[in-house]
Amino acid sequence: MSRSIDNWIYKTTIESGDSPLLETGSGGRRITSANFFTALETEGFRKNNSRAVNITEKTAAYTATVSDEIILADMSGGAFTITLPPAASMYNSTALTTLLLTIKVSTPHATNVLTVDGNASETIDGSANIAYTANEYESRTFFSDGTNIFLLDVE
Repeated sequence: MSRSIDNWIYKTTIESGDSPLLETGSGGRRITSANFFTALETEGFRKNNSRAVNITEKTAAYTATVSDEIILADMSGGAFTITLPPAASMYNSTALTTLLLTIKVSTPHATNVLTVDGNASETIDGSANIAYTANEYESRTFFSDGTNIFLLDVE
């Protein structure tokens, strides 16, 4: 489990093989400025630096890529479908990381509905597709385990 304080993320559980953050010796427990950041990173602390996020705005059918992070859907011109990238391409099995792809209706319409479809025969939480609610500023986040696509949050 990890927590964040002032942009530092740290783990709250100690695992087998973790080295002590503070050295204990005749002078007591200490960290010098020379080893401070190395010691923090060794113990699971890391700096949560800000980074740019890729935002794409769409007004018609679109096939998402692994470069997309946030897709804004403008529904004012008509209903359309966004197709997700393949589940395997959204997941990095070496680093055990997944793309978090958020799709948000940025301009809702009374009757135009956004549909999100899995790639080819892939499903999303077991469904062939997900339909957003008409006339709502709805947002969903999708992720993959390398084989399946899941919803991170359900409205």
